Amino acid sequence: MLYAAIHEREACGSHLVFKIMRRPLPLEEGSPVHLQHAQKGRRLWLGDEISRREGEAMLDRVGPQYGIKFSWNGMCSSAMDSLRLVLWAQTLGKSEEFMAALGWRHHGEDQQLANHQVLLDAAEEAGLNRHEAQKVLDSQRFRKELAESSSTWMRKTMTPAGRGVYMSGIPVLIFRSGWMEEKLQGSVPQSEIEQVLLKLEAQYNR
Repeated sequence: MLYAAIHEREACGSHLVFKIMRRPLPLEEGSPVHLQHAQKGRRLWLGDEISRREGEAMLDRVGPQYGIKFSWNGMCSSAMDSLRLVLWAQTLGKSEEFMAALGWRHHGEDQQLANHQVLLDAAEEAGLNRHEAQKVLDSQRFRKELAESSSTWMRKTMTPAGRGVYMSGIPVLIFRSGWMEEKLQGSVPQSEIEQVLLKLEAQYNR
């Protein structure tokens, strides 16, 4: 799962407070049919084998710096129910905790996102009520919100790929402060994010 994120500024004394909101984008909606149930790495890089090998090698180097060990052997499955739970967890202020609990299961242990037991275990680890999570999964809740969010934010993730072709360049970070908006696309280094934050801080302190 990859996400667009919105950052909005609030004044809080002499400090900046950022509200961070995830906007889920279901990858299967834009993925070729033959990749929808392929190995995770193949779908992540849309079947481009050279990019897949380079990307996996890069993440395998970076991951251990943060205590993360990726596994690329698992198969993809629908992320729709997990994304509905992300939106539900966000209403309770627990989306980051839920994403962390789900992330190590899926990316490190090849547990599938369509498996409700996996989702419920992640919800419980995140401090969410397992019974309430089950009720969300058994209902149609957040399907409309997910569809509307995907339609709106997919357009914001599009980036030129050459020869008049556009592709979805995710993740996307959108920083908003009043009239000012900055967008970072792709897996950018931390230094670029810090530069945007410093620019927003300078504007705030004028």
